[in-house]
Amino acid sequence: MPFITDASFAQIGGPDDYRTIEERPDVLVYTSEPLTDDLEVCGPIRVRLAAASSARDTDFMAKLIDVWPNGYAQRLNDGMVRARFREGMDKPSLIEPVRVYDYDLDLWNTCQLYRKGHRFRIEISSSAFPKYDRNLNTGEALGQTTRMQVAEQKIYHDGEHLSYVVLPIVPRKR
Repeated sequence: MPFITDASFAQIGGPDDYRTIEERPDVLVYTSEPLTDDLEVCGPIRVRLAAASSARDTDFMAKLIDVWPNGYAQRLNDGMVRARFREGMDKPSLIEPVRVYDYDLDLWNTCQLYRKGHRFRIEISSSAFPKYDRNLNTGEALGQTTRMQVAEQKIYHDGEHLSYVVLPIVPRKR
């Protein structure tokens, strides 16, 4: 999936409109109802995914989006996890295909006021190129192979497998 940004050393992107990206069949999109009042989110954003893959290694990406009343889908924060490093960069281990694992994605920090009528959106995908390098999904040594395989991903969100977003909401002063 493309990450909308000009190629640079930082690859942080800007306030880009992700509506066309969200139409792709390889992007999972969760959108809230329109807010009935202003809501401030300030602090670290986390996404927990319960997910399975057909591959021995793969990536999971999440983006926090502010959806304006006119449909503009503004990316605020994003983060990723490579399956082999799900337990830390110092503990690489490949995954067993179709087994469900928990993945923690750090979407960094924000301090954003969502205005009344706006909606929260979370995008889930398996790539964000060129911000993050491609995962060839083979489990082979990184940077030493060109063989690729398609990975089929499944996100779980049921009583046994929890997938969720942690948003630090600032209480309103009345």
